[in-house]
Amino acid sequence: MSQSSFSFPILENDELLPCLSEMEVALDANQLAKPSYEVVRCVFEQIVIMLTGVTREELTQPVFTAMDAFEYPELHDESIPTNNFFRLLLKLMVASGVKDFSWRDVFKPDPLKLRRNLSAIINFAKFREEKALAFQELQGQLDGMVDSTRALEEEYAKNMSELQAMQAHRSEQAAEVSQVEAEEAEITARNTQLNKHAAGLQNEVRQLKAHANSLADVASQAKLDLAAAKQETATLSDQIVQSPEKHRQAIAELAAVGDAKRTYCAQLSSQLMDNDRKLEMVVKVRLHFNIILAAHAEGS
Repeated sequence: MSQSSFSFPILENDELLPCLSEMEVALDANQLAKPSYEVVRCVFEQIVIMLTGVTREELTQPVFTAMDAFEYPELHDESIPTNNFFRLLLKLMVASGVKDFSWRDVFKPDPLKLRRNLSAIINFAKFREEKALAFQELQGQLDGMVDSTRALEEEYAKNMSELQAMQAHRSEQAAEVSQVEAEEAEITARNTQLNKHAAGLQNEVRQLKAHANSLADVASQAKLDLAAAKQETATLSDQIVQSPEKHRQAIAELAAVGDAKRTYCAQLSSQLMDNDRKLEMVVKVRLHFNIILAAHAEGS
């Protein structure tokens, strides 16, 4: 509010004096009707002390740093405190809406102007009290807002900390997912190679089985041939003339035929053993391949 906006009523004694009494300012009707310097000075000092917050000691104490500027500071022991008092009083009167306040209003007070000046101060004091209550209420609201803001800031800081932790955890999970995807791609590539190798082994197994079956047929036929040869040998033995030389020659021929048959059978047995070992290796490879596929299926 600007100073020009102040307006106040001139109070009568029945309003003015009780208000001053509430402000703990001592003044009666006779003093108000016939004011003196001593009374007015005391009244205004009480008002300045109450409304400006200075103490009586501070009001009457000279400014020692300013006293050093005077050649004879002892001559100003009273003038400087008086000047400080009037400076504070003048600021108070201007704030109360009185623009023409002067030293004369203290040293030679006029009853009408004194009533007006006191009415202005009372109006200002009531206005100040009203605004002080409003200020206290606003200050309470402000304190509540500050507390709420502090709580929100703490909650925000907590949420930001949790968010950062979640982001860090998500980054770790992303790294783990990337690693799992890389392992899955590697396993898929290995499975593809194993599938190709298994297909080749299955083809080889079919060929080995066919060859083994062929060898088994040959071995069976060789056994039959050997049995027939033994039968033929027995028959020939019965027909041979009992000549020692011919007998030895026939025996040698039969022995040679028997050796040839045995060698052939040994070769067939060796090939069968090789086929059995290859089949055993193929079975082991297929078993290992099935184990890898099962482990991959469980990992997925």
